[in-house]
Amino acid sequence: MSISNKVHELDATTLQPFFDAHHVVLLAVLMLPQSERSQELVPVLQSIADASAIAVGQINVNGNGNWDAVSSFGITTYPHIMLSGGWGGYKVYRGALVETSIVSYMNRFLKFPTITRLEPGTLRSFQSSHDVVVVGYIGPEDSTAATHFENLAKAMHPEYVFGVTDNIDFARADSVDVPAVVVYNNATQERCKVPITHDLTQMQTCIRKAAQPLVVELYPEIHDDLLDLDTPFAYIFTTPNSEALTVELPSLARKYHGKLQFSSASASRVPSIVADMHLASAPLPAFGIREPLSNRKYPMPTPASGTTFLAAVEEFVKAYIANTLNPTLKSEPTPPPSPSGLIKVVGTTYNTIINDPTRDVLLTICTAHCAPCHRLYPVLEELAASYSAEEAGKTTIATVLYDKNDTPLRRVRAFPTILLFPVGGKGAPVRFWGERTVRGVRGFVEGNRGVS
Repeated sequence: MSISNKVHELDATTLQPFFDAHHVVLLAVLMLPQSERSQELVPVLQSIADASAIAVGQINVNGNGNWDAVSSFGITTYPHIMLSGGWGGYKVYRGALVETSIVSYMNRFLKFPTITRLEPGTLRSFQSSHDVVVVGYIGPEDSTAATHFENLAKAMHPEYVFGVTDNIDFARADSVDVPAVVVYNNATQERCKVPITHDLTQMQTCIRKAAQPLVVELYPEIHDDLLDLDTPFAYIFTTPNSEALTVELPSLARKYHGKLQFSSASASRVPSIVADMHLASAPLPAFGIREPLSNRKYPMPTPASGTTFLAAVEEFVKAYIANTLNPTLKSEPTPPPSPSGLIKVVGTTYNTIINDPTRDVLLTICTAHCAPCHRLYPVLEELAASYSAEEAGKTTIATVLYDKNDTPLRRVRAFPTILLFPVGGKGAPVRFWGERTVRGVRGFVEGNRGVS
């Protein structure tokens, strides 16, 4: 049954014809009824469809043939939204799944070309046209920089709006050395110069960092992307509809801008993040800091009686920046050795075992109640026993319970996940996708090991 006379329910047979029949399509890829976030998105889609002239569709990938229909989009988590100007010209939306953010993204897609050519009479108005505007200052003969900027805009529009000028006088007036990209963050009233290079990923990261507001409104679906910017991340968890901190928090965030990225969310909206930060759901508000690269967590104790929350936060931030805080670590007790040689990694032993520079380490990441994980244990035990018998200290076969122990691995979403940490490549583990048999896993280890 359709949720709205303007929201079209699609399947594997109707998806492409729907795209072909409409100039612009907003598509939501959902997993119903399992995904609570998908359920929350349904009325948002209805509201957008009722207020918009573009075609809005939804496709449900709940264990049916629709999986194959969306596989070409490269979407692996649900729900997800994409915006398309045709079957082959889609953009995957990376923002919060709330109506205001989605509509703003749609408007940038509809109203702005990938790159706006800026003239003397339009530059200043363009710079102030949105919260974040990206302008390329490129010399008229610099085809290499022009190509790099074009690739950047194609990759990121309509996440942001992009303009370009080859007028050197414009660049001089803004004290910009050509060629360069300048991010105008009108929300923070700051601008950031980004060098134009061949490294598209690096430029994207720099732009996203420069584009962040002083205080991010945190939602589960944008959390990982924010952490991927690698700026130490500060969380303030509040009660629903709390407005008590909105006046004072931005000034505190501005004071530490560039050193910490502040965020705020009601604890009830992001309960798993609250728990992952080793904080309780009460009392609120609560505060913590995470280092994205190491995944170390620094939860702030409840402020002492008579101390205001923000005063306690500032003192905690000062201590963090001074490097006088110790992170907390969730860990099971260190287990006794296994007769098979299969090593059980816990939070306190992770770095010692995984980062052993002399051994290739195959780590299977599990959760306590994962049935496929339990079925895999006999394979891992046999594999561990065979390596123990055949070689002297070259290969470690290990497991870790992801829900019971803190690790530096942030983006694991499927269980079991099998990773090989080879000698000489500990920072770039190789993921196993093959058949989960002794022969299949052993062949993977032998083909990717760092020890000869």
